Amino acid sequence: MTIQNTNQPSRFTYVGIGLLCFSFVVTFMPGCGPDRPGVYQGESTTPEGHYDPLASENLNERLDDLMQNLVSSNRMKAGTAAMALGNLGAKAEPKLEELKNLQDHPDENMATLIKETIQKIEADIARQKSEKSE
Repeated sequence: MTIQNTNQPSRFTYVGIGLLCFSFVVTFMPGCGPDRPGVYQGESTTPEGHYDPLASENLNERLDDLMQNLVSSNRMKAGTAAMALGNLGAKAEPKLEELKNLQDHPDENMATLIKETIQKIEADIARQKSEKSE
């Protein structure tokens, strides 16, 4: 039995070269690497007076925006606003009366979401009061 040497690379060589080329392309593509948007190395680039949407001076503005979105005809926007208000908990207390007025929403799903939002806010308010009394 004789083994012929054809001096041709094997298919594994082609696979290896292909993977090597692919890794170079992916590594050097625009938007990849440490200079892509959203990736910060070293010191923070956040300006000193950065905007905190939940800071007390900005909260009323954000709550107004959420309430506007809640009455939007866009169901996705309205649902997201309801969940965001519920997640804010006691911070959303200034809008609790407005939310209670919206409980009878014509859309049954939205009415349910609004009721759940009210329950979350009231539960968080009660929790904070009980923590203060202890």
